[in-house]
Amino acid sequence: AGVKMGYQLNTEFGHFYDILNNKVYFEDSASLFEDQIDILTYFIESEDEPSPVFSSPGEMDNFGTDAVELYPSIENWLQRNYTLWDISVDVDPISTEAFDNAHNDSLLIAAFHDVWGKKKFKWATTGRVIPFMTQAGKKGLIKVTNAELTVNGKIEFDIKIQH
Repeated sequence: AGVKMGYQLNTEFGHFYDILNNKVYFEDSASLFEDQIDILTYFIESEDEPSPVFSSPGEMDNFGTDAVELYPSIENWLQRNYTLWDISVDVDPISTEAFDNAHNDSLLIAAFHDVWGKKKFKWATTGRVIPFMTQAGKKGLIKVTNAELTVNGKIEFDIKIQH
């Protein structure tokens, strides 16, 4: 049931995710469904801390340059959905057990703190549980089940979102 997305140099798995329809697209196809794309992913290469990243097309409208540099077509999109990522879990993590045991919307709603919502989530490494809120106001959680640490790698995750 897991979702697999590739980083910018991965040619096997797409980089753009449509949560509602549970579909992953490459950049060329994503442009056809721009109003449905809530998540994109990429990898920041750095000697200090190489970083798998979750972001969204709206990153570029909120003073972010990484997404549009890696996926230039989003500059021409008429709708760039902006997903917010709750970085408070860097300090106060949510356990994978809590994610696994979330069978209704209550944890999804309680887990996201508006004040901590940022334009991207860096260091989305294996075992992290990340709260998010889509452009449409739906709150959810991503549990990273495997995050490769290479620019041509992939990230695998489970996702739960408000109904």
